[in-house]
This record gives sequence, C-alpha cells and structure tokens, in this order.
Amino acid sequence: MRRFEVYFLQKKVDGAWDTLERAQSVSVLVSSLVREFDAGEDAEVRVLAGAYNEAAGDWEFTQIFFVDRTAIELALSESGDSDDAGFGDGLDDGLDDGLDDEPAPVPGGQDFADAIHRASDDGDATETRIWSPRGMTSRDDDDPLDDDVPVGPPPSFRPSRRRSGQVFFVIGTILIALMLTGAAVLALGIAFDLPQIRPLISTFQELTGGMVSGDATTTSNPDEVTPETTGQVVTYRGVAPSLRGRWSPGRCDESYIEFDAEGLVVGTPGRPESLKVPVVETLEDDYTWFVRRSPDLVEHFQKLGSNDLQLIGDTTRSGFMARTSDILTRCP
Repeated sequence: MRRFEVYFLQKKVDGAWDTLERAQSVSVLVSSLVREFDAGEDAEVRVLAGAYNEAAGDWEFTQIFFVDRTAIELALSESGDSDDAGFGDGLDDGLDDGLDDEPAPVPGGQDFADAIHRASDDGDATETRIWSPRGMTSRDDDDPLDDDVPVGPPPSFRPSRRRSGQVFFVIGTILIALMLTGAAVLALGIAFDLPQIRPLISTFQELTGGMVSGDATTTSNPDEVTPETTGQVVTYRGVAPSLRGRWSPGRCDESYIEFDAEGLVVGTPGRPESLKVPVVETLEDDYTWFVRRSPDLVEHFQKLGSNDLQLIGDTTRSGFMARTSDILTRCP
C-alpha cells in the first residue's frame, strides 16, 4: 500500500486549479468533494496526493481522482436517448444502468468515497481517471499546487512533551535519587553504629519520645535489659579497668565523677562525696561503654577518644531513652 502524507482537493477555475482543501487523510476530503460536485455548476474536480521521497529529499505528487461534471451529464443524456442501457466506453461499473422511465442517477457520495480510497491504496497508480467518458486529459501544464506545496519533510504528529513537565520530571528524579542515597547512608550508619549517625538517632528518639524498637531490650535473660551493641562485646564484672579513675565535665578541681572497681561517686573537691552508685557489670563494644547499674538500667557512655567520653542515654524496660551530658575528660 502506498503511503501519502498529504491530500489536496482542487477545483478548476478559469483554466487554473484552485486548492479548496488540504488534509492529512483522504477521508476528510470526501464530503467536500461531494458538496462541490452537487453544487450544480460545471466543474472539474480532482484529488492530488503528496508523498515525500526521502532518497530524493523532495515531494512527489500524484493525481488519484478526477471527475468532470459536464462530461458525466453529457454521457447520461446520451445514454437516455440511446436504446442501449449502458453509458458507453470508459464508464465506471458503479453507475446504475437506469430504468426506462427514470434518468440514471449522477454518481457521488459513497461512490466517490470508495473510488478515492481505492486510488489512494493503489501502490502503482500514477494517475486515476474516474467517470471520464470523453477521455479528457486530466493534467495541465500549470502548477497543480500553487502556493500549497509542502516544504521540507513531513512533520511528526506525535504530541510533544511539555517542557515544564520535563523539568519537573528531572527535578523529581534528582530528589528521589538523593533521598534513596541518604536512606542508604543512614542505614549503613545505623548498621555499623557510626558515631556520626548517633546524633541523628538521638534527635529522632527525642522527637518520638525517646523510644526505639523492642530489639534494644531483647535479651536471653528476661530478668535483665540488654542494650543494642555493635561489633565485638567484652563484659567486665563491676567497672572496667579502662573506666576506673576520675573524670570531669570541666575542671577536675571543681567537679568530677570517679569510678572504682565496684561503682561510681560524684563529688567536688573539699566537700563530701555522694553515696556510691553500684555498678553490676560493664559492657564494651567498638564505640560505647555500657554501665549496668541494675537489671532494669544500663547507662550508655560514648567513646569520643582515649580520654574523653559522654553520656548519651539509658536502656530500660521501655527501650532506649536518649539523654546527653557534658563531655567527660579524664583527670590527670
């Protein structure tokens, strides 16, 4: 099947072809052609089809339909006066032979539509003459298209994307990528208990009431809470040796916390120390000291260096509760 990109409906006026309508589908021109043919005036009407030759880079035009009302009516008149019921040589078989008492109808309507579609689908036809009993020529030397000839290759009729939609799509894609990257980094930080992630976790816990999932309190011994640890864990009875000694949130001659093998006291030089707080055991992982004060309470001291640490929260029966204190520095 031959493909045409554009169709022209033309009428001959004063010896020159005038383009009445231009369409991308030949079906659009059928109703206009019938209207022009039924106007009652003598007229030559035709349909040209244009196909773009990509190899030559130019347009080629083919006349696929031609009808001359004068010639048709003359043929019908002669047929009415003749003893032969046919219309003579060259008439289309679609015309009715007519009755003895009624004139044969003038072709049009669906006949035109069928004829045009047959010509449009014919891949080899270069010229088609429909209902032209006098054998008149169907081409003239004048320019068949005048100023309606297409310029350049046929355009694409696919709906173009709105540029604003593309911008929003790109921005949305970037935001989603950033969110996924941040979530992956956060998940890795939580999995490896990185110190840089802990402030974010603490902030989230504060916003959610300081509660975390029940994994933090899961333990093989239901009588004790067990904190969530990272990496290898070492357990010491009482206070770990590395924690023993005096630590101060500021100046050691003003206030301090002192650990010994069994617990800790809070004091100020020159004044009585507080009662000793017992420590049952100490757990140490890669980043944190866990000081168990009772089966229901474990304090978390984050390692900030060999001589610095900070209280970051407690694990209780309710889970982990974030709380912070001043950084404690080992006293000389």
